[in-house]
Amino acid sequence: MSSILTDKNQLISYDELLTTQMLQIEGIVRILFKKGIATEDGLLEEVRILKIEMAEKIRKMSKGN
Repeated sequence: MSSILTDKNQLISYDELLTTQMLQIEGIVRILFKKGIATEDGLLEEVRILKIEMAEKIRKMSKGN
């Protein structure tokens, strides 16, 4: 298992880092939903758009090689 050093020279795994980031994002999304700033449908649409954009970027990068 790979790990990284934090600012306090404490080892954490990439799994722990990814889990923490996922929980932070989920918390932000919940706040946006509760405040009526975002909707689940809107979020899902944005994720769909991001997937398309990422696939296009990857396709362009692979063509450049």
